Amino acid sequence: MKSQRIFLILDIFRRKTNANTGIKIKEIQDILEIEENLQVSRMTITNDILFLQESMKQPILKKMGAHNTAYYYFIPYLKNNEVRILLDSLGANKFVSDRDKKKLADDLLGLVAEEDQRKLRNMVKTNSLAEDGEDILYTLKKVQEAIEEERFVAFEYGKYGMDKKLHLTGKSYKVVPKEVYYFNDRYYLIAYKDGELRNFRIDRILGVRVEEFHYQVGKVDLGKYDLIHFDMFGAEEIDVIQLRVSNYLLDSVVERFGKKVNVKPELNHPECFVLTEKVGINQGLIRWILKQGKGIKVLSPEKLRDRVMNEIKQMIELYE
Repeated sequence: MKSQRIFLILDIFRRKTNANTGIKIKEIQDILEIEENLQVSRMTITNDILFLQESMKQPILKKMGAHNTAYYYFIPYLKNNEVRILLDSLGANKFVSDRDKKKLADDLLGLVAEEDQRKLRNMVKTNSLAEDGEDILYTLKKVQEAIEEERFVAFEYGKYGMDKKLHLTGKSYKVVPKEVYYFNDRYYLIAYKDGELRNFRIDRILGVRVEEFHYQVGKVDLGKYDLIHFDMFGAEEIDVIQLRVSNYLLDSVVERFGKKVNVKPELNHPECFVLTEKVGINQGLIRWILKQGKGIKVLSPEKLRDRVMNEIKQMIELYE
């Protein structure tokens, strides 16, 4: 009975106090009676607190007040601003279901006192694209497990139908997983398939299985991979591109290509700069260029200019 009571008191300290908010013996008595139907004397609680301090080495601080004594319990597992970052990152993730977000948020908030929970409860919100039945967290867990243990991972791949549900494509894969990459609100598995580096949307992976060891060491340079597999499309070829970009798009360029991107002022067009970068030429790059509208002109290579112009012509034909 004593050991159970001591752990109940420790739980009260964890829930009700922090570095700034203390609790009095009378308040502990009331909580034990209301929540556990236990009537405990002040002396017993005082002795239990002393046992927690001396025998269990719990960080319980006693502060003498003018009219009463308060006790404080605080283990800084995570600071409030650190919990806030984790909660907002969770809330902004479109591919974690609302059910899983709530469970994970409750787990994170359980690391801080109830007073702090009230301050942190509200977090960034976004519409979730994941249904409660989709266990993306389980898929992520198995993929990360395979990466850590250097094992093959096998799975089937799905594609959305007109009913907006994921359907098997009939394709099965067995790959060497290397990295999980988060890009544009999506998780991607970067893996070797038949010696070629490819990526797979985690939210489309079904029936994931961790299999035998593969003994293929080596890391993926994510910075280079991102530029070669532009917008996560496979590179058809790699080449140096030059783009004339309006100055107002500099923020977008830095966000997409990184701070090491090669940009120089365009002397003949002071309202523009020239971007020079070695990238993978693919449909993702073309879509990104078109997304910028009249703010970007392809200078070279010629084949990229032709592909962008052809895409524009096809778009115009749709409206003629």
